[in-house]
Amino acid sequence: MARAAAVATDVTVLINNAGSTAMADLVTGDKAAIAQDLDVYFWGPLEMIRVFAPILKAHGGGAILNVNSAMSRVAADRANAYHVAKAAEWALTSGVRLELAGQGTLVAGAYLGMTDTGHQEWRDGPLGDAATAVRTMLDGLEAGRLEIIVDDLARGAKAALAGDPRDLYPAAV
Repeated sequence: MARAAAVATDVTVLINNAGSTAMADLVTGDKAAIAQDLDVYFWGPLEMIRVFAPILKAHGGGAILNVNSAMSRVAADRANAYHVAKAAEWALTSGVRLELAGQGTLVAGAYLGMTDTGHQEWRDGPLGDAATAVRTMLDGLEAGRLEIIVDDLARGAKAALAGDPRDLYPAAV
């Protein structure tokens, strides 16, 4: 990452987007797989931000877009390591937003559900259009939005946080 920053000295927009899922639960899942999801979705974006923040500052502030997930806000069996890692990325986005505000860097989070990116090849069902998702994210970034909700699944996940957790997780006792 440091080598990339040393070469890309004219960057004005940093987009953090990665795709990996260990499909691990927290209680019984492999610890290394859980750590891998945290490496990909928390430590990786944080390091990219740390090495590119000075470059963005040198160019008037610029912008950072962290591509996140509806699952940053809701848990799901067999994917809770992913949920925790994406929740950490959600919190990272908010924290970095505050820390970089003084240098004029816009820090935005994009939230989307099942989108045809190749990351959901296991899914047997409809997927959102990747080109539409990208267009929505870039339009939101250009408009200066701090939070970009790409689709109905992400919109529903955000709304669910305001409700009773038993409505979201009826199996929870």
